[in-house]
Amino acid sequence: MKILIFLLLSTFSLPLLAERLFDIEVIIFKHNTPNDQIEEQWADTPPALSLSGALAVSNRSALERAGVQILPKSDWKLGNIYSKLAQNKNYTPLVQLAWRQVDGDRTQMPKIRISDGNDFASRYNQDGTAIEGLSQQSSPLLTLDGFLQVYVQHYLFVNADLILREEVQRKIPKPLEEVRVSPSRTEREAQLEQQLDIYSQRNFQEIDQSYESTDLESEMTASDFIWEDFLRTYELKENRRMISGDIHYIDHPKLGLIIQARRAS
Repeated sequence: MKILIFLLLSTFSLPLLAERLFDIEVIIFKHNTPNDQIEEQWADTPPALSLSGALAVSNRSALERAGVQILPKSDWKLGNIYSKLAQNKNYTPLVQLAWRQVDGDRTQMPKIRISDGNDFASRYNQDGTAIEGLSQQSSPLLTLDGFLQVYVQHYLFVNADLILREEVQRKIPKPLEEVRVSPSRTEREAQLEQQLDIYSQRNFQEIDQSYESTDLESEMTASDFIWEDFLRTYELKENRRMISGDIHYIDHPKLGLIIQARRAS
């Protein structure tokens, strides 16, 4: 009889363990610090953002099948933090969102797509350059895009990949034929070309090693550059362990992510 009771209790306890629930709440905001006050050097090439398999917040039925339920504002707990960010001129809140989910592992829990803001697809190409003429762009280029994934692998983790797009002015050199190059450099390059012709069939080590290639930009003046509209992309990519109930802050020079995972009652 004792063995039978133990088996019955074990049978009923397994679903209870599997149904452990967490409420996840996030705030994503933008830093308003001017780019010229940030030491970070940004690449012009946009990062590769993979949204394969990510479920949009609006796709409630698919999220529910994956064990995620979007929560109403009445269940949000971090509204005071959002309000403080909104009142501070150094920050611009972009998104506040909360959902309830089961405690699946990384292979089970869905990536939740987070997107908001303007769509720049009518004015910019995927590489950030401005569109000339009629737009052929089909994929959206939203101000904020990416995904969040919260899962349990012995501990709680958040897997975040978010990008922020921002219109900036980018300085680029004029076409080479329009750039004024110093005569000394032109003459020296002509001498090198002559040497290359002479030694083309010989050992290239004989070429005058006194010639050192210099950075063309260092010999260019301000009039040799132009400014163009450019859509720069910044990426916040992080995988971090969390403690249930604690408020975690993931920082970035342009983006901020505040996230809390708490046990659902």
